[in-house]
Amino acid sequence: MKLKSLPTSLFVEVLDYLADYEHFQGLDHILDGEYTVLDVRSALRELSIHLRKALEVEKNQVAVFDFHKDERLSSQARNLLSALSPGDERRLLEKFGFLDI
Repeated sequence: MKLKSLPTSLFVEVLDYLADYEHFQGLDHILDGEYTVLDVRSALRELSIHLRKALEVEKNQVAVFDFHKDERLSSQARNLLSALSPGDERRLLEKFGFLDI
């Protein structure tokens, strides 16, 4: 499984779970005293928060443009956009200049 195939919202939940419940046994040896397990937990939580904020921004930006009502798009284009994830939909609309309006 590739990271890009995992929905970001699920990845955020996995990061939260790891930060809260994983024991990270043996990690002290790898960290070699430079960092602690608490530092790793903190980094996982920080990444989770960052991804949650990015998801929220993505949802808000996609909601601004309703492609279902745009008369410039054919019904086939609308059907294609409906099948895409919100992130892919946004990237495609950006590439073709629909979000520059």
